[in-house]
Amino acid sequence: KFEQFWVKVTGFLDVLQSAWKLLLQIAKQGNRTKKVELISVQNARLQIHVANEVIFQLDKAQEDRQAASART
Repeated sequence: KFEQFWVKVTGFLDVLQSAWKLLLQIAKQGNRTKKVELISVQNARLQIHVANEVIFQLDKAQEDRQAASART
């Protein structure tokens, strides 16, 4: 059979093993990239949430100051 021929070729198993290691490294790198992208998106969402909260607090403080100066 065709498969039996390749197994008998000198160095075939070394090449096969190297190829599998390379594929695993590529797959792991792809997973790391996806995790980094996910963390970046989550980080961006958190930063937007924090920025919105700061803006809300600043608006509230400004309204409080305006109400206080209107009373005086």
